[in-house]
Amino acid sequence: MADTIGVSGEYNLEEVVLISASGTPTKNLAETVLEINLWESIDAPFITGKLIFNDEVNYHNILPIIGQEILKLTISTPSMFGPDIIELLLFVYKVDNVLHINQNNDALTLSFCSMEQIIAQRKIVTRTLVGTWSDILTNIVRKDLESKKNLYIEPCSGLQRIVPAGESPFNLIDDAKMQSISQKYGSPTYFFFETLNGIHFQSLESLYDTPMQGYYTSDTIASLEIGDKGRIDVQSQFSKMRKFTRSSSNDTAAGQVSGTYSSTIIEHDIFNKRYTTSGYNYFNSFDDEKHINEFHGQDTLPMYSRGSIDDNSGDVASYPAKEFLLPTSIKDINTGSDATKVISAYAPGGNEKNQYPFKSYSPSSWLTRRTSTIGQLTNGIEITFQVDGNTTIKCGDIVEVNLPRTAANKDAENEGVDKFIRGPFLIKSLVHQFNKRDSQHNTVLTCVKDCVDKVLDGSTENPLPQTEYGTTKTNPITFNKPTDFYR
Repeated sequence: MADTIGVSGEYNLEEVVLISASGTPTKNLAETVLEINLWESIDAPFITGKLIFNDEVNYHNILPIIGQEILKLTISTPSMFGPDIIELLLFVYKVDNVLHINQNNDALTLSFCSMEQIIAQRKIVTRTLVGTWSDILTNIVRKDLESKKNLYIEPCSGLQRIVPAGESPFNLIDDAKMQSISQKYGSPTYFFFETLNGIHFQSLESLYDTPMQGYYTSDTIASLEIGDKGRIDVQSQFSKMRKFTRSSSNDTAAGQVSGTYSSTIIEHDIFNKRYTTSGYNYFNSFDDEKHINEFHGQDTLPMYSRGSIDDNSGDVASYPAKEFLLPTSIKDINTGSDATKVISAYAPGGNEKNQYPFKSYSPSSWLTRRTSTIGQLTNGIEITFQVDGNTTIKCGDIVEVNLPRTAANKDAENEGVDKFIRGPFLIKSLVHQFNKRDSQHNTVLTCVKDCVDKVLDGSTENPLPQTEYGTTKTNPITFNKPTDFYR
């Protein structure tokens, strides 16, 4: 194993061992491995991947390999700061493909995932869970998923009391992502995901509010630098994009129906027999929300235009096509608080006069904003590119990206640089590719951002039409007029 890096993309496959369901291990298969792919994504709870190897010993029949094996994987990647060692214990859940090479040799493709994913699929949670969503998730990961990995859990606000009706850990994780509000940032957009360094439960703002972990550009902007004594500048190599694709595609039709631009929520308060209607508007809310650029000292402007798209001078957010109808549990409509009587067992020093300590279920505090934010990341400014492998980079990191313009305008500011694909980007997903054929470790990054630093053409020309949208109305439910509620 090399301690220092000579060329970017070097790696050493130290150990690859399959352990059968009966506990029988193979020999080290490192020399027979053709390719390994490791996937991380902020949209996926756990690491997944694939391994292709030449089955020269015919383990497929001897063990046999049936998709119930444990994979022990050790990879070292020399870096600028010494070796970075990946040690993983994974579950092989599927034999994807058996390719017959010759009479004595088959190539197998194995799909694998983190052990926690398989455990989560087999567990049902029935016990009462008390605490913030951060506390509850920590409890689930440690107790139900039996994980000893590093945890990066951002504190949430609001005490919860959850009584699962035989819920899987996945369902509870989804509930936590949907309902959690950051204690520090007030953000309702949380992600639960795994990287090579541990398991994360963090708000989008907390990911934005981290130092940049890398800089990437294209060979058309910066040429390969040569260091002292004619040696290749390895750090410069790490910054070079290869095979980049501008994958951003703002789907206006999808954005409207999904609630990215605007939405309405009708909350039914069954205790007080009232319903409340409120709205969300992307442009009206933009300045009150945090976006990636402002955490890194750049101008922060909407990435959608306010230009008119119809004869009534309406923009994409003028008419909310997405409507939510959900119950709420707010009991005291005058104070917005929950019940006034406490169950003393759940409040330190509690008595009959204390306020009920648990947070009410109020979707209007998180649903419309989270829906818009997720839509912005799904249909935002996105680029996918390949770089020389770097295991210190992980999904959820912030990197700086500068993409060349395909047709540079000589009169434009920052000639040669794309005005949209530049500045800080969030790594939405990545895949580490270890390829024996060319002895190369590549990393493919998919990066996204939710704003721009230049005013879009037409973005300020037309104001919103004068409508009642964006206001909040609370009305008593009249049961002899169901259309007032079910509309």
